Amino acid sequence: NKVKTFVYISSTTVEYPEEYMGIAHMKQYGEHLCAFYRKKYGMRTIIIRPCNAYGPHDKFDERSHFIPALIKRALKKEKPFTVWGDGTYKRNIIYAEDLAKEIIGVIEREKEFAVIGGTETTVGDIAELILKLTGHETEITFDTAKPDAIKVNLPKVTITNNDTSLEEGLRKTIEWYRMKS
Repeated sequence: NKVKTFVYISSTTVEYPEEYMGIAHMKQYGEHLCAFYRKKYGMRTIIIRPCNAYGPHDKFDERSHFIPALIKRALKKEKPFTVWGDGTYKRNIIYAEDLAKEIIGVIEREKEFAVIGGTETTVGDIAELILKLTGHETEITFDTAKPDAIKVNLPKVTITNNDTSLEEGLRKTIEWYRMKS
């Protein structure tokens, strides 16, 4: 089909293959395929590993990631407001619109590889901010008996984009979800 450029959205989980068995291995396989097509056929391939993205149009159902799940539960005024783990787990997150801008930037700058990151914060801090922005006045209960992902998921970022602050991004996401619901 004479494809000139192929952009592969991988995952930062490839840096933690034992913790993210399955998904990390499939994303690594995709990255190897990109290298194969680049070497064998000269096709321009770009590999992008985004950190955790959040924002409007995210999944707010049973398949959701932790941010939309916390937003949904905060808006329902759930009590007790329980967060899995001890709240100290760090994540690098980025507002989806900022991620999209950076993906376009990587393509335009003709890079072959980029790890796009945003704001580094803890799950507990995100939960507290979501409660504040939704007006849900309750204490957070941390349930360390529940499973959690790896303690730290802080990829080696090559591009950082913080155009949208964490508070502003969460506010926009909450407003979008309120209008949708």
